[in-house]
Amino acid sequence: MSQSYRIIIEETVVGEFELSASSPVEAFEKAKEKYKAGIMVNEPGECQKMQIYVLDAKGDRQPEPKHKGG
Repeated sequence: MSQSYRIIIEETVVGEFELSASSPVEAFEKAKEKYKAGIMVNEPGECQKMQIYVLDAKGDRQPEPKHKGG
């Protein structure tokens, strides 16, 4: 019998941006504002790390399946 599962995909994506500022603090604040405004976003970006989690109907995380073969 088929069951329903929730899948969680977690990615660490890296992107590089350039902006002008008078100091590192100002650069950080400008970058944070642009990120929150959706201007500086990693699309598609370079994926550095990816994990997939499976949650059962109760929301419990299931162990990663053992892979057969090599």
